[in-house]
Amino acid sequence: MNERHPKKELIHEIKNKFKLARDDADLLRSIENIYEKNAPNFYQNRFDRNGESYLEAMGGMEFLFNHIRKQSSPRLLYAGTGSGKAAIEFTKTLGKGIDTYGIGLNVNMATIPPEFKSHFFNSNFENFRSITSGSLTGIISNHGVFEYSPHPDLVAHRAHRLLAPNGVLKVASTVDNQIISDDERREKIALFQFYFNYFKKIGYAVATLGLEKIQVDHNNATALFLAIKPGAGVSYADQDVENLLWADSLQIEEQQSKHRAMLDLTYESAET
Repeated sequence: MNERHPKKELIHEIKNKFKLARDDADLLRSIENIYEKNAPNFYQNRFDRNGESYLEAMGGMEFLFNHIRKQSSPRLLYAGTGSGKAAIEFTKTLGKGIDTYGIGLNVNMATIPPEFKSHFFNSNFENFRSITSGSLTGIISNHGVFEYSPHPDLVAHRAHRLLAPNGVLKVASTVDNQIISDDERREKIALFQFYFNYFKKIGYAVATLGLEKIQVDHNNATALFLAIKPGAGVSYADQDVENLLWADSLQIEEQQSKHRAMLDLTYESAET
């Protein structure tokens, strides 16, 4: 009998808890128990990212932030914010000047700085009512509710209701093909296709990037989905959205290449 990968077992257990939990409190306790027993660094990698690692996981966001900042009263929601660390970091860097909010099932409010506490919420996204409909200029999510909710239709509907005209939605998911099955990979591709079709049907300009890498079993491939809500006086085409995705993606790749080059130089210097 083939032994299953321990990390894969953990992923399956978490996914089952998401499906079986009767309410948010039960879900939160279930997931916390799994983390404590099995993978303290799994929490670190997925839910306690700093700004640099979150930026990489999102396929870059500088051009995205510029788009959000140009809107009237820029307000950004991190859907599935984890610890909130990255979201708060970005308020001092790329996201400076953008009113920042976060929502999740495991936000540790004790670690949120006092000036941000009123902007972070422990809640599910599908029924979230603490922010006025039509007031957000951006929603971003990585390994969050857009990926794990058993009700993607409700997630999409809530995002649509929360976004203002010209508001942007970006969803990212990195696939580790060492621990994901072929069926799960197909499910993820189908989920991204669902969001693409849903928002396209109601008039959004939409684009995806990276799905082909997931389809060919590319390890640690990142799939990206981006949508811009139609707005009065401004018209965005699908090509505009795709260009925005590519601009951030290419910039983060360039930064990573420079970082790797610096590491190589450091290593060579140490060897001589």
